[in-house]
Amino acid sequence: MLREGTRFNLNGQKLLNEMRTHNPNITDDEAAKLVRIGDANIARNQPDLSADDPAIMGQIRVEFPNATDEQVATMTRCTAEYVEREIAMLTGTDPPDQGDDHGGN
Repeated sequence: MLREGTRFNLNGQKLLNEMRTHNPNITDDEAAKLVRIGDANIARNQPDLSADDPAIMGQIRVEFPNATDEQVATMTRCTAEYVEREIAMLTGTDPPDQGDDHGGN
């Protein structure tokens, strides 16, 4: 289970599933890196992130130095969406991007 060791009990399996809708080749080890990035960004407590959030993008570029620009953009967008949903769940609010391609779930 990918929840172990995360500060906010981030549901890493949901993030992995989300990523696999865009990039089916992501490994569990790569997903664990994204969970750490997601966890760090939940700590920022910014409930409305842009799809190209510079902090998330920078962290992804460090963790995935061989990723293409397209892969970085996808990982950044999915991680930002997921962080928004996790913050909304923690705060009892609605996620800002309910119209995203995953229906805000």
